[in-house]
Amino acid sequence: MTERSDTKKQTNLRGDDDKLHRMYTFGERLRWAMARMEPPMSGRALAHRIGIRPQSIHYLLDPARNAQGSRHTSAIARVLGVSGDWLASGKGRPYEKGERQADPQEVVASCLASAKQLVADLERLIRLLEGKG
Repeated sequence: MTERSDTKKQTNLRGDDDKLHRMYTFGERLRWAMARMEPPMSGRALAHRIGIRPQSIHYLLDPARNAQGSRHTSAIARVLGVSGDWLASGKGRPYEKGERQADPQEVVASCLASAKQLVADLERLIRLLEGKG
């Protein structure tokens, strides 16, 4: 990496730190953590992952409601790979050692989806090679 791109990366990290310090509500922290997922997680997907109604997540995200938290905060934090304490209070760092922790279920689901796509592609290739495609 060049010196210039290193500087740019550091600037971006500082920008994230500044944004972290400006998140005062549970909803802001929740929205930030959902957006940081790869790909970003929707409220509906998050609700499905923890077994609650999507309306519950939308309530937590609604700035007009100013939700103070949820009895599902620890489950939400686990799915999003952030600290439950940080999500609940805003104190500390969102990730241990500055890194997002991967959700094992998310990793397995992603691997399975990739494997299924690979099998489908291979089956299609076999049909083409056999002249049946």
